[in-house]
Amino acid sequence: MRAAHDGSLMTRLLRALDRRLGALGRAAVLALSFVGVAIVGVLDYLGGYEVAFSLFYLAPVAIAAWYSGRRAGVLIAAASCASWYVADVGAGHVYSHAAIPMWNALVRLGSFLITGLLLAALRASLDFQRH
Repeated sequence: MRAAHDGSLMTRLLRALDRRLGALGRAAVLALSFVGVAIVGVLDYLGGYEVAFSLFYLAPVAIAAWYSGRRAGVLIAAASCASWYVADVGAGHVYSHAAIPMWNALVRLGSFLITGLLLAALRASLDFQRH
């Protein structure tokens, strides 16, 4: 019984968050996403290079792509990649070859871009079906 109640509470919270984010303009969502990237970047830097934070960069990417569209998703994906790179190098991670951090950044950029582009396409498809 409690699990059903928790599920409905979570559903209500997510719907309320969706309404609030949906009510913001695209520029405000983009700004909020940049703030999210900055927060994750600082936490990533403070956590050092041994603690992975890549997953948390997906939240601002997803918010930007869903509420502001494909271009915003791509922009925030690039900002997330840059933030990860700066945090990783700034934390003092030493690699066996100078190209490795660039390769890792490109791989992360690819995953961030795929996530953002898929979510933007899904949102566009849902909007099309709704209308």
